[in-house]
Amino acid sequence: MSKGRILVDMDGVLADFESELGRRWAELWPDDDFKLYSQRTRFDADQKSVAIPDVQSKFYQIYTTPGLFATFEPIADGRGLEAINQLLTKDYDVRIVTSAGSQVHAFGEKAEWVMNHLGREWVRRLVVTRDKYFIDGDVLIDDRPNACKDEDSSWQQIIYDQPYNQQVDDCPRLSWGDGDWLHTIEQTVAQVQASR
Repeated sequence: MSKGRILVDMDGVLADFESELGRRWAELWPDDDFKLYSQRTRFDADQKSVAIPDVQSKFYQIYTTPGLFATFEPIADGRGLEAINQLLTKDYDVRIVTSAGSQVHAFGEKAEWVMNHLGREWVRRLVVTRDKYFIDGDVLIDDRPNACKDEDSSWQQIIYDQPYNQQVDDCPRLSWGDGDWLHTIEQTVAQVQASR
């Protein structure tokens, strides 16, 4: 029997979206100071929050490029991949829950990334959805603040630490580089289960 269901976001938690975005941005617009984007204090960037001309259209030009999602390197030197495998050995039911927006090509690319970095058995644990609050679990580890979009969900969010989500102070926080990531997950799962 499972100790609980752990939902883990992919981009920004397991896969290093920001580094690949920065690499591609520098190739396309070498005169832009990408640090202005990477140092933003909000998840979504716009002209008010990032002083790069046409920041949103440039972002979407890269974001909608076929092949993008399959090219990400694992975040934190692969420690996130090690962590989710460790959670399986501790009898947690772990699912990778990710969004592909309206990009049909992203579904296959995300499955390809999971296959290449975690293996075939993890592809069966991949859930691609637009709205994560529909997915049943105890916790969701996600870098996006308010991942439930103010909808009711069965899970408690644990924020995955990124520079653009430092303003979040109303839920647990972890990073795969922290020595206490496992404790944070186990403690949060226990609190969620006790409150049911």
